[in-house]
Amino acid sequence: MKKSVSITILLFIFALYANGHDLLIKYDFVNKKVYYFKIKTGKNDEEKLVSIKKPRIGPNGSVKVQYINVNPFIWKQPKLDLVTVASDSISSFNPFSMMLPGGLGSAFGSFDFGFTRDAAALNPQELICFSALQSLYDAYDEINTIKYDYKLTKQEILDQSSQQIKKVVKSTYQATGMDTTRIEYQKTDFESLRKYFKDMCQIDIPGSNRSAGSSKADAFLADAGIGKGTQKLMPTEALNEIEQNYFKVSEADFSFENSFIVSDKDVVLHMDFKLTDDYLKRSSKDTTEAEKKIKQQQKVKDESIFIPVTGGVRFSTSAGIGFTYLGKQRQSYYLEGDTILASATDNRIVPVLGTFLNVYSRGLGVVNLGGSFGIFVSLEETLAINYMLGFTTVFGRKERLLLSMGCVMAPVEEPTKGYYVGYPTDNPDFPTKLNYKPGVFFCVHYNIGKF
Repeated sequence: MKKSVSITILLFIFALYANGHDLLIKYDFVNKKVYYFKIKTGKNDEEKLVSIKKPRIGPNGSVKVQYINVNPFIWKQPKLDLVTVASDSISSFNPFSMMLPGGLGSAFGSFDFGFTRDAAALNPQELICFSALQSLYDAYDEINTIKYDYKLTKQEILDQSSQQIKKVVKSTYQATGMDTTRIEYQKTDFESLRKYFKDMCQIDIPGSNRSAGSSKADAFLADAGIGKGTQKLMPTEALNEIEQNYFKVSEADFSFENSFIVSDKDVVLHMDFKLTDDYLKRSSKDTTEAEKKIKQQQKVKDESIFIPVTGGVRFSTSAGIGFTYLGKQRQSYYLEGDTILASATDNRIVPVLGTFLNVYSRGLGVVNLGGSFGIFVSLEETLAINYMLGFTTVFGRKERLLLSMGCVMAPVEEPTKGYYVGYPTDNPDFPTKLNYKPGVFFCVHYNIGKF
């Protein structure tokens, strides 16, 4: 009964090492940082995030990976691969290294038109119109570029886009009466701009016909690509593209999620990022060399995070050799003067051989603590069972070598049937029986099975 209670208490103590909290990994793509959090569930099932410096999780725990600031116009949903580490509890982890692709070109080259005009040849309405066209195409070019900039967060893309749109608004506010202090734009704002470029800033306004192509105004319009047979967008079309890009970015989700369950072994999380088809097509328009480079780098980023599995308890069986010492509990009996039964303390250290059932905590270091219950037999005496219960130290990341020490209940032979120390007898073969006596033991054993 006492043995059962001791074992139950021991298992309960080490069960306290169990780490049932989940792990959240936040991977910041733009700022090249990784954050780790423990997810703790409080009252009313409310989740609380506790920041930690290094990732670790308990056996059979769930891991959630959140990718933030990942531009969905450039990158596909990250592919997740898990590799189980052969040995447990590696004490260090391999921080990922950022290997962003170089030479990411913009989708469209600059319109590169020069705003050269003869101011004296244009009236005020024409000057405003040409200034608005210049701002419009600058905004179109810039917004198309920053939408595909992997170095920018979603908010940074929106902020820079708003600055470009604001320039267009400022160049037209005298005619449209739009608010030039606005930092966010709505559909109605683009409707006002569209109406301006359609009704007030027409291509065939007086004085800007491209009949001869000799005036500075005509040269400006030609450089801007406005006219019959042009390969570039008309102003309202360019504005439509700006509007679509602005709201696409505004509504886009710059985050992804993956989840998985760990076993009881350490794992390495591999994250594989690939370019979107849209980005590959866009980049291929630049040059033939750029197209070859992109094709060679379809697997652009492959990053890894080591996640040690710790906490909880491990059960194992082991076999080894030990030594017991009972002190005064072990007596040797003999006949004193061939007539009196006498005894003396037997101070022998007795070697024993047997097996253990072990339970121990699972930590990150090379040393773990636990307890063991063993059944051993003596190599010198009658083959009777020795029962052992003690504390155990487990060494190594593979948890192979164990050292245990504690209490042993060992069998000893004592006189029986009325024989006792001082009893007068001349019988050297007096009857004996096995009694269990407490003592201490020390044992070296080797793990033969973990479960």
